[in-house]
Amino acid sequence: MGIRTVTGFGYHWVAPTTENDDATRTSDTDESWLRLGGMDLIADRLRRSGLRVQPSEQTLSLLQRIGEQGKHELAESITALHAAAPQTIVVQGGVEQHSAGWSAWTSADIPGAPPLRAQADDPTPTGALRTAADRLAAALGHVPTPSAHADSVSETLQRAQAATLANQPDAARAILLADAKLAHDEPRLRLQLAEVDIRAGRLDDARSTLDGLLAQAGSAATFRARLLAARGIIAVRSRQYAEAGRFFGDGIDALGDAGDPQLAGRLHNGRAISRTSLEEFAGALLDYGIARDRFEHAGDEGSVARVDGNIGAMELLRAHPAQAEPYLVAAIARFETLGLVQERLGELQLLFVARRAQLKNAPAWEAMDASWEQRARVPSPYSRLSMRLYRTEQLLQQGRHNEAAQLLDNPANDSRPADVAENERIRLLRAELEWRRGHADAALAELAPVPLNALASADSDLIRADIELLRSRVERSAGAADTARKDTAAIEPAGSTSSPNARSALRQAAAANRAWAAGRVDEAARAFESAFALAQAQGVPLTLVRVADHYVPFLLDQHRPADAAAIASQDALWATQDYDAALIQLRVVHAQGRRDAWYAAFETARRLAGERVIPVELESPPS
Repeated sequence: MGIRTVTGFGYHWVAPTTENDDATRTSDTDESWLRLGGMDLIADRLRRSGLRVQPSEQTLSLLQRIGEQGKHELAESITALHAAAPQTIVVQGGVEQHSAGWSAWTSADIPGAPPLRAQADDPTPTGALRTAADRLAAALGHVPTPSAHADSVSETLQRAQAATLANQPDAARAILLADAKLAHDEPRLRLQLAEVDIRAGRLDDARSTLDGLLAQAGSAATFRARLLAARGIIAVRSRQYAEAGRFFGDGIDALGDAGDPQLAGRLHNGRAISRTSLEEFAGALLDYGIARDRFEHAGDEGSVARVDGNIGAMELLRAHPAQAEPYLVAAIARFETLGLVQERLGELQLLFVARRAQLKNAPAWEAMDASWEQRARVPSPYSRLSMRLYRTEQLLQQGRHNEAAQLLDNPANDSRPADVAENERIRLLRAELEWRRGHADAALAELAPVPLNALASADSDLIRADIELLRSRVERSAGAADTARKDTAAIEPAGSTSSPNARSALRQAAAANRAWAAGRVDEAARAFESAFALAQAQGVPLTLVRVADHYVPFLLDQHRPADAAAIASQDALWATQDYDAALIQLRVVHAQGRRDAWYAAFETARRLAGERVIPVELESPPS
């Protein structure tokens, strides 16, 4: 058939079927290694023969999913892989212990052709697996390079990677540190340990190790590029995006055009992420394109899906949620097929944001619920904290205040990483909860430590803009005009001298609130008009509702009910499914004195309120 690409494989442990004495019986640790590292060994031999093989991370996740579903689902999983990628060859393997040693087998399921099978015996399980894999490669028309049976370091690295991918970072460290040969290659060992630390969320330890290695690194281009790629990942997770871009760029320069395509893809994808957060979208798209090409060349479908998900995240930062959604849906589907659990959960959270921005609330809740149900499978403390905060957002949007409070009071939040943006996000959510419960002073106290200046990274600055808008509303409602006047001088009104961005409408609405609170009515009217025009230009439903939620009360306060009704009419489409949009309609019909319309609007708002309290002035029909 001319198929020469292996893009996925599963590995299955076959328990011993004969009695063995204690000397020949494998330990639980060895069995775990064979389950996880055996497939990595097979993949390595197939790669060495010239076949393209999916990264073991994807294979491990697929294996876990198949194991959870039951062995009877194996055939269906293979069929699904073939349907998603018609040129995929799915390789399976097994190993069995017997009195004389070990037997291993490998097989290749080729679309439209009979399966190929190879078998080998050896005194050791790794020897049997290597030989079986080499024989299968030959059956596929490829011959691997000579096997380095004596290279215990290679086997150690495979075992450590298997433990890391199985979310067992402590076991991975123990495996690496126990290898005497690897101890003699100290730079290589330290890099491996740093990568384990990154996976486990121990960023400070990894940063210290990598900085030391970079200071001592020689002229080995690939090794230096790997160091820079790992260091860039730490900078991204620490939200130091300009620094991350420099690390990734230096890694790209060090690797050159003829380097490892997968490493090149990692570097370009990393630089694209940093450029996205700095709103350098043209450069980010160029890097994403290069990364996607390199990953496709390496046969790494999971990383191709990561690039698609990252493009979706970029579209969200550009205030294009409708364009983001198909990228995120495609990435989620691919991660599901490949069995990459943690990646799928992260994309589901972004899909929740994209759908919520479009006020497609029911599908948004479904996406977040699907992610939250799998939270026990997330190993990193950074990822677990992020998941709790996304879930809190959902609960607040649904009016489920008690559940939101429980998540915000989670003791794990107090041991969170020292990340400015995440800390500010927690303050924002706590302030939102206090405000919704009618505790204005407590809300302001939560927000008081957060400065008003804009941040360089777009995702962090979006939190700042949300804080600015909420604080301006609480201060206005609480009559804190003096504070509002002081704050007005502390920040340049958004959109005045710079190009509008995704946060401009929110900042302009905040400026309008401050002017209103200070009694500068004409200035407030101009700022609200500008904010709503920016929201209209973006065309994001949630932004339109958020700005109208501030603008309509201002217009009603200025005895302009007709203008308020005109603004509210542009949000009426979402009033049956979103509480804030419903409350806008309720305010307008109450001000208009339309009793019949008030009854219908009140019932809608009450249905959507959850634990939120409808303002007392709107609880009675208009006179």
